[in-house]
Amino acid sequence: HVTAVPPKLPKSMILAVVALAVGLPPSAFAVVGWTSSKPHTLNPSMCLEAAHPRKVTANSPIPVFVHVQKTGGTTFSMALLVSYAANEILSTSCLSQSINITEARNLKTAKIGFGHLTRREVANSELSSDSHRGISPITMIRDVVGHRKSLYLEKVDHAKYRRPIDWVRSSTYPSNFQLEHTLLNAANATLEGAKRELCSLEYVGVSEQMEDSLCLFGYKFKRRTELFTSYRVKPDKRRDEGWDAQAINVTRKESTLENRVMTFAKEMFQARVEAAKLDIKKSLTAKGGGELKQHSKWICTKWAIELGLEQNPFVPDKALVKEKFFCGYGHAHLDEH
Repeated sequence: HVTAVPPKLPKSMILAVVALAVGLPPSAFAVVGWTSSKPHTLNPSMCLEAAHPRKVTANSPIPVFVHVQKTGGTTFSMALLVSYAANEILSTSCLSQSINITEARNLKTAKIGFGHLTRREVANSELSSDSHRGISPITMIRDVVGHRKSLYLEKVDHAKYRRPIDWVRSSTYPSNFQLEHTLLNAANATLEGAKRELCSLEYVGVSEQMEDSLCLFGYKFKRRTELFTSYRVKPDKRRDEGWDAQAINVTRKESTLENRVMTFAKEMFQARVEAAKLDIKKSLTAKGGGELKQHSKWICTKWAIELGLEQNPFVPDKALVKEKFFCGYGHAHLDEH
């Protein structure tokens, strides 16, 4: 007599099922290294699960935008806010240093949250451990040099550091500024570890590609988003002053890790954009005889034009505008729409 032994499921399969159960992509746990003790080199093609539309359930984590200074976060936030009703926005005391469940409004109905938070602050908040919902951090990143130019222009004491290169070479220079906000433990970060953390996020946008960033967000979270003219931040001519080739080279050298991680993040973003567009093409041609005849209400105008789709104009709800602004996001720009 032989007793049949049920096959042992691979750990990766178990974690994939758990991820799906809580509304995350199947690879959410795998990319942070939980399925293997042997790290492997991650490439952008391994991070495409997040390019697909989110499967929303009653217990899906609330996406909270980790707004890193000088990464286009205000432009991104302003564009998103007109797409959400007042009761869909998670609001505490501006989602600042501490997030308290008892103070949070719209916890049950929230579909988005915003704030100048670090990834660690999001992870340590009470909402992250809340058994009912939980939080899924999302963020925007920017090329290292462009980011430091803006940071130097607006946040650095120019009387103390007259030239950008003086600041970059000083002990106060934040060599991993963006990583300190987007990683759980930037102080001990490695290249592969940082890549895995960003890969595990449901959404990462790129400041230099704002329109595609909004389009990808809209497709991912099934929410129509557009970049209006009044949201665009006009380049400040002073931003480039003093940034000669030497200053730029020294900046990339002093921020080697962040520079490499941001390069990976941009490649990952582009791969996700292409995967999302391919998804749209496949879904729209499945029953259309090869022609793009249908359209989705959450496909942005830019992608609709690129894919040859008809698209209805997007008109934000003016009635909700004044109720929705908080944390310094004024409503003056939106009153025009």
